[in-house]
Amino acid sequence: MKLNKKIRIFIIVAVIVLMAIAGLVLAESKTKTATDNKVVTRENSTIYFEQVGNDPSKIDVYLGMHDTASIASFQVGLEIDIADCYDSTFDWTTGDLDLNDTLHEARISEQKKDDVTGNLVENLNLYYVGTKELNELTETEDIDHIKLGTINIVPEKDENDNDVPVRSSFVAIQTREDFSKTVSLSHEPESIKVDLDATYSGKIIVKEAPTVDNLTANVEAVVAGDVNEGETVEGSKVVVNFELKDDTNSLTALEVRLVDENGDEKYTKTINIENLEDEIPVSFVKVAEGKYKVQIIGSYTLDNGETITNEILKTSTGAPAESLLVEVVHTDEPNNPEQGGQDNPSDQNNPSSQNKPSGQNKPSNQGSSSKPNNSSNSSNKSDSSNSSNSNGKLDNTAIGSKIIEAIKTGANHSAIWLIITLIVLVIVAVGIFVLRKNLIKKSKH
Repeated sequence: MKLNKKIRIFIIVAVIVLMAIAGLVLAESKTKTATDNKVVTRENSTIYFEQVGNDPSKIDVYLGMHDTASIASFQVGLEIDIADCYDSTFDWTTGDLDLNDTLHEARISEQKKDDVTGNLVENLNLYYVGTKELNELTETEDIDHIKLGTINIVPEKDENDNDVPVRSSFVAIQTREDFSKTVSLSHEPESIKVDLDATYSGKIIVKEAPTVDNLTANVEAVVAGDVNEGETVEGSKVVVNFELKDDTNSLTALEVRLVDENGDEKYTKTINIENLEDEIPVSFVKVAEGKYKVQIIGSYTLDNGETITNEILKTSTGAPAESLLVEVVHTDEPNNPEQGGQDNPSDQNNPSSQNKPSGQNKPSNQGSSSKPNNSSNSSNKSDSSNSSNSNGKLDNTAIGSKIIEAIKTGANHSAIWLIITLIVLVIVAVGIFVLRKNLIKKSKH
């Protein structure tokens, strides 16, 4: 039965309007808005700072310039608060200024002690005399700020020009308003206002060698969940537990070793230092009978750049972390083999899990042992989803959840609008069907 003429016209108009809206949305989503080169509006010139990357010993200095003032020269006074084992220098060459035909100078004018922190307070004075406007606005370039250069916090030198021993230090930098000003081409001065929000604070951390605390080792029976499928369940395992102190993040690598009475390395486990919570305690499975010394081997980088590799770490008391001895004696029967196999079944499918602990103890990598289960679950979901689609059924709940998820996560707007357009078309079609049905009923009456 054909639809009457009015309904057909309505459908055609609705489709055309919806397609036009979708096209406009797609076109708008592809249009880029130029926001990168906006000029910051300032009523006064000011100084602000930015740390270079993750290095708190290098701080870039910027002059944010007044909109209408003519600025050709300036003098800037900075107060730098650091420990007395450090000094500060200024590097003009990292900045934006033309240093060829102009006068520029950086000078430490005063030094004093901070009564509260005991730090050394330095006054770093920057002078620059130029022959052209620094904040000139042109058709192609809008200049509202320039980088003056970089402050470097460096170790102080002793009388023999050697670096003095350094320590971790808080660093604070702020502008001295009474000294800082800009000058125009006509030599008219204007004060640089201090913005309290634009001060700098950071901390220089001296990297130190990591240490070990609470080192223990105990012997347990090997159970079914500790070994690969098909291997014999026999022997003993050694579980090593300890705490690692690495407050300055100097550690670069970590190993746990068992060495025999002759000092020969027998068993080694490499630890993922990015995931120590799941790596410790460490288990060595199917260890032969005998006496073993436990060693915690670390590689790390000190603050002076010196790299230490494969060194036995010390405890926080200063004793080497290898003084622990453990004796392995095999038991005739493993403890609760069924329970061990059930608690940690994923180890049976993992060929690299020879040294993992049983389900009765904290696994050396809980995250990795749970991943196979998650992946199998996701694959099962994928299979069931595919099977329902292959039967020609439409999962409205899945479509709705995907739309909501896309909107929440800020997905591509064009994709969202296309999906919304399809939904609207479906709603329109349903409405037309209901309207047609009502018309048929009325015509029968």
